[in-house]
Amino acid sequence: MKARVVGVVEAVTPMKLVVAKARGEPPRIGARVTIRGARGRVVDVIGPVDSPYLVIRLDDSDGDDIVGAEVIVEERVPRRRKARGRGRHGRSGSRAVRRRGTGGRRRGKPRVRGSRQPRHRGGTGSRG
Repeated sequence: MKARVVGVVEAVTPMKLVVAKARGEPPRIGARVTIRGARGRVVDVIGPVDSPYLVIRLDDSDGDDIVGAEVIVEERVPRRRKARGRGRHGRSGSRAVRRRGTGGRRRGKPRVRGSRQPRHRGGTGSRG
């Protein structure tokens, strides 16, 4: 993990949220931060675009005596992903036995042929 300073604590609200003046590009909402050993998450970014403020909710600390402290974000270095191929059989379906579709019916129900009643065509004809 890589750590960088993203701001300085300006105030602690009565609801125990920490407001910090951001330096440079603010971290994403939900990013994990540390302030003098207290851990928390960024819950909002407020204010003007050129000088934003971070709103941070601390996990368990009450935020006493942290005004003026630096806010450090713990950035995860993205892992390289393995390139995934198409597998053994490729895309063309070169398996010896290919599964066929169900023809639009549910599995387990047999296909019924020829036993359907003809539809009534309406009109003024007699019933009988």
